[in-house]
Amino acid sequence: MAIHLLKLRKHKLNEASKVENQLLTVLQMVDTISSKENEAELIKAMKVGKDALSQLHKEMSVDDVLDLMDEVKEGIEVENEINNILAQGTPLSAVDDSEVEAELAALEKEMEEEEAEAKKEEESLPEITLPEVPMGELPKLPEKEKEDLVVEEQSESPEQVMVAS
Repeated sequence: MAIHLLKLRKHKLNEASKVENQLLTVLQMVDTISSKENEAELIKAMKVGKDALSQLHKEMSVDDVLDLMDEVKEGIEVENEINNILAQGTPLSAVDDSEVEAELAALEKEMEEEEAEAKKEEESLPEITLPEVPMGELPKLPEKEKEDLVVEEQSESPEQVMVAS
């Protein structure tokens, strides 16, 4: 019986080892399947990325980028030239100073003439005297005069004509 139990034990250990090997094989297959699924997702993502890049390249070519870079470079060069000119400055020469002073004198003379002309026009206008504004209360009209004024105002207003439609 002991031999029989030892044989049974050996047989069970062999079976356990086989099952363990089969389980290990199954786990390796699951890992391989998972790895292949990840690879498939990666390939799909790479394809989407490639398509997006292709679309962007259709919208903007290398020539477009080079042209844009040239335009930016030209703009920077123009800006640098302007900054250099402003930094160096050009002081006014004696000739320029005299021209500016002559122009200023001419403008001042013109303004003085315009002011003198406006003053003459103001003096030539007849002086208008206006009545003084009353400071106190206005006098009250008797009732009879008020009624007469209302009647006069009504008679002065144009008559209303009714038109049948």
